[in-house]
Amino acid sequence: MNPLARVVSTQAVVATLIAENRQSIPSIAKTAGISEHVVRRWIDTPAFQEIVASARAKLLDKIWDAGIARKEGRIAAYQDRWNRLNDLIIERADAFKDVVDEENMPIPGGNTGLLSKVVRVSPRGQRIISYDFDFPLLREMRELEKQAAIESGQFIEKSAHLHTNIDLSDDAMTPDQREQVRRALIGEPHHALAPAPIEAEVQVLEEPVEAAGG
Repeated sequence: MNPLARVVSTQAVVATLIAENRQSIPSIAKTAGISEHVVRRWIDTPAFQEIVASARAKLLDKIWDAGIARKEGRIAAYQDRWNRLNDLIIERADAFKDVVDEENMPIPGGNTGLLSKVVRVSPRGQRIISYDFDFPLLREMRELEKQAAIESGQFIEKSAHLHTNIDLSDDAMTPDQREQVRRALIGEPHHALAPAPIEAEVQVLEEPVEAAGG
């Protein structure tokens, strides 16, 4: 390889390493087999800065095509993490299935894989072992499932289940009731719906007639 081709090839390597932003300048120089002074001199050169910009654009394209920047990549990542957590449950179920407590009794739920071994030390220095239900693990799995459902368009918020085909012009409702229903549909605070008012029956009493000569 002629000297010019060697320089071009080395600059491409250095530009890629700088674009990845994972190593320090001394480390990049060592990886490329050149001095740190040369690397810093290249960085100050506009032509080399363009090479770095091009390398950075290529890296972003790769991330976009195969990484979590794409919906398919995110869903695949959620699935991979969920599978790993599920494998942990299976392995713990096998590891804890024969575990017994101090009374030589099987640990309840040991074969489910949903227990986590916790070691505590009492104020007196006594080592205490317990098997607690692993809420954080299940919470994380549920969040992964929810995110995957959101990304795939299968998740619907509870508020979306509200019936929005109510006729707010119904004469059977008072203006106050219609307003409360409207607030309920859009999620605003509201009070319990009041029953439709019933017109009070007014009984007119005739005035008593005084007796003659009274």
